[in-house]
Amino acid sequence: MTLVLAMYDYDTEWSFDDEPAKLEGKPSGILTIADSVITAVGKPTTKLVTSFRKTYELEIRVYEPNFNNDGSLRNYLYVQSKHNCLLSIAGSTLVAQHVLNIVTTHLGNLHYTYDFKKREHQIIRNCQPNPLAKGRYSDWDPAESAGLLSADYINETVIHSIRHIIDATAVDRAGDISQIGTNFLLSFQCPKNNAFYIYQYDLSVASSGELEIKSKKIARDDIGIIGMSKEFYEDAKNTYLDCLQRNEKPKSRMIEFMKAAIDKVQMTSYEIDYPVIVKRTDGRKITKELIATPTTNL
Repeated sequence: MTLVLAMYDYDTEWSFDDEPAKLEGKPSGILTIADSVITAVGKPTTKLVTSFRKTYELEIRVYEPNFNNDGSLRNYLYVQSKHNCLLSIAGSTLVAQHVLNIVTTHLGNLHYTYDFKKREHQIIRNCQPNPLAKGRYSDWDPAESAGLLSADYINETVIHSIRHIIDATAVDRAGDISQIGTNFLLSFQCPKNNAFYIYQYDLSVASSGELEIKSKKIARDDIGIIGMSKEFYEDAKNTYLDCLQRNEKPKSRMIEFMKAAIDKVQMTSYEIDYPVIVKRTDGRKITKELIATPTTNL
């Protein structure tokens, strides 16, 4: 099992008087807090792997076109814009790793192009038909494609990537597709408006027996949680909101929440365990902190 939390982080505004410090009105980054154990289902739960990474650092890269002398498309060699994001996983480890590979490929190989019919610059995925492949273009100006990469497009690309799982299981359903159920959290700063976004994706079996993808954007007064969400969502959200209401940065208390959750679960099983991995993105860099297993006083 797994427990991963994703939440908007805030800086404290400077105060030059006796008033208590306040959190800034807009998020300054995103925090993810995750346990790091893989278990085998059973009674009691068996730990298979410890220190397993459940939040991955991915690059979103958009390449600019390179042209021949006659204006025909030659290739895509140079990255015009690059951004970072965090992708957290829970559920079927094999399915999650497969989705992770597909998401990494799609987000890391976006292309700027030009639609001759609409007469506008666009971004396409590497798997899409490229209008530049059938036309002539000259004097590519990166400024004309600035601002095209948005949170909506990044979200659509991740959904497109996860949908590969549905397409791959549509032909052969000899196995139990309920085991495919997997959840993801995507955390990033939008290159277009500089706002921070958390998206949650749930791949599960619908009442019709078909696989479906549900996605939602996490609001600022909410928290993203995957894995043991039924057990801990309400308490995690309330703890987070209490931090904001008290003008406290959420990091310390949410780490303590994770520790308490592990202690509670380990009264009966090892479904979540140390070390706890804390990652933060501010859009420019990603930082990492490891909370090791607490030592026992003898």
